Amino acid sequence: MAVNGRGAVAGESAMTASTTDPAFAWHATLWTNTGEPRDIGTLAGDNFSMALGLSPDGVVVGISAFMDYLSGQPGRSHAFVWTGHGPPQPLPLPVPEGLLGSSTANAIDNLGNVVGSYAPPSSKTRAVLWTCAVTQ
Repeated sequence: MAVNGRGAVAGESAMTASTTDPAFAWHATLWTNTGEPRDIGTLAGDNFSMALGLSPDGVVVGISAFMDYLSGQPGRSHAFVWTGHGPPQPLPLPVPEGLLGSSTANAIDNLGNVVGSYAPPSSKTRAVLWTCAVTQ
């Protein structure tokens, strides 16, 4: 889904080979410039994530959700940022709407600014800019 100037690539990987495996899940993944995959994981309580953006320094942004793999229906998604260590961190949303809406982080620049979208439950999708996202 994304590549940076250092040759790192971000996207997603299946955690098992069979969708009938109870441990099956898709996780956001970063492949280093040497080809080594790094499982980014999901936000707490989720079983699906996808990396959508990658900064020049290797910071990853994307979405995390709980997916019903039998029906193929995703739950509410939440934007995340991953700095290269530890679990991904959720990006903040407007309150109180943020507790019920879905968000996506699509791209990140070299300053840590993230662009994405937010869909409140009762309104149209809006563009979002998170400044200095790695410190939020």
